[in-house]
Amino acid sequence: MIYDFEPEVDLPHHPYEAAIIFLAVMAYPERGAGQPGAPGSEFASSLISYMRWQARHHKGLAQFRREMNDPIYPPPQWAEFRGRMNRGLKRLRRRAACYSLHGTRLINGCFALGAICSSAVAAGKADEVYDMAPNWKFGVAKPEVWARAIRSAKGTVARDVDRWAKSFGLNVTNKSASDEQKAKDLIRRAVRQSLPVLHMAHAFDEACRETGPAIGGWGDRDPALALLMNSEKWIDRAVTTAEHWRLLSDHPMNPDVSPDTMVRLRRQNLEENAP
Repeated sequence: MIYDFEPEVDLPHHPYEAAIIFLAVMAYPERGAGQPGAPGSEFASSLISYMRWQARHHKGLAQFRREMNDPIYPPPQWAEFRGRMNRGLKRLRRRAACYSLHGTRLINGCFALGAICSSAVAAGKADEVYDMAPNWKFGVAKPEVWARAIRSAKGTVARDVDRWAKSFGLNVTNKSASDEQKAKDLIRRAVRQSLPVLHMAHAFDEACRETGPAIGGWGDRDPALALLMNSEKWIDRAVTTAEHWRLLSDHPMNPDVSPDTMVRLRRQNLEENAP
């Protein structure tokens, strides 16, 4: 699947600025989406407005204006940025659903691989499915066997089109079409655009599991917004995790992605620790 995405993105040093760009790129990885007036830039701007809107409500207008160093600074109004923000958040939820789809394929693939290899061993054909060690002990399963074991994204979606459509936040178009055609449509509209940031979705999922429960009010608001307001607690690890995942993705266990098909994240204070 070919998708025109931004190949490299530099994240600012400041954790809140880095988190805004991280979320904006994950929502809108398309090439040029970060340019002024483009959807990614607009989503990033809405996240800044959300943070200022929250600060104004928590600290009061006077304190907020003192911190902005402007005695007449007009705080952002909810209606002004809500639409742009919600569109971006919906895309982030779609990335999470695609990461879930990826995990489903790997889990099912592991079971299928076990069945294929067991059958081959029982038939005395272990060398057809394993790269054998010099002592004739089993090595690892051959890449082509992994490829046989892991069902395609379209095949996985086709087995339960309506459930995946709901997870992606998309309506199933063309009700008279076959499940295979519906699945193809969902792959085009959701999965294809998510592959360049699948490593970021993985890192975001890790942040939700590891950092989320320690954030006050976790579960009462969108996880992306909760993490955004606590950026310093997770963004460093998320960038490192995403880059590690991207560089290690070139393996039969990781179908449809490779290091050069995902956005490379760069952050100056983390570069020296990058693999």
